[in-house]
Amino acid sequence: MNNMVGIYLAPIQQLDNVNGELSCPITTTSPASEYWCVDQSISYDNTTAIFSSAAGIVDTGTTLVYLASDAFEKYHWQSATRAGATIDSATGLLRISSSQYSNLSSLYFRINSITYELTPNAQIWPRSLSEATLVVSILLLMNLDEIFPKTSNSSAVMLSWRDSTPSIIRRTR
Repeated sequence: MNNMVGIYLAPIQQLDNVNGELSCPITTTSPASEYWCVDQSISYDNTTAIFSSAAGIVDTGTTLVYLASDAFEKYHWQSATRAGATIDSATGLLRISSSQYSNLSSLYFRINSITYELTPNAQIWPRSLSEATLVVSILLLMNLDEIFPKTSNSSAVMLSWRDSTPSIIRRTR
């Protein structure tokens, strides 16, 4: 039996070009193989490696993109060097001003031989405010180890919040 995960995201952009489908095998890398995880690589600007190989948790209910500490540090260094991002002490998120935004690059996730782009606009929050209030925009990439304590030397538990109730996302066999 092959364990696969499939996700469909909408809306579609064109009626003759349905997009948003993601299907790929579940990772066999332990301990991530105990959860709904996929093998992936992550790069900043599609050239600078953040992770050359990592297992990523699949959770369609999570708003933020979570990164392990070492990946977060690489992302922070790239975004600080190129866009002037700093860590906001109140939230733990990265902060950039509207004038720095144009220097922010896309983040790329390669899953099952397909590359998915997280554009600069998708990395900031809030996204719908005017230029004057974009100064308080915060990047959506957080240090996972600061949010959830490590459960072992090499993995962290990912929580999903639904209806104000936390639950551990765990793969069942």
